Amino acid sequence: MLRDGDLEEGRQRLLSLIADHPDDTVAAHQQLGQSYLDAGEVDEARPVLEKGIALANKRGDWHAASEMEGLLSQVS
Repeated sequence: MLRDGDLEEGRQRLLSLIADHPDDTVAAHQQLGQSYLDAGEVDEARPVLEKGIALANKRGDWHAASEMEGLLSQVS
């Protein structure tokens, strides 16, 4: 959805997914955070990525955590 050009609808779907499944949305956090960064919306991206990193670490998904840490390091 985000790549098809309808950014706002894609973000809303990711936000809904995160709200419906708060403990199982590592990829949604990563995609949403990336979309904010791509749009230059750093203040919006930071908490999404931080939450995604915490979820990824909790689930043992070190690869996703590392990718999101890399995204955060670009803006810190």
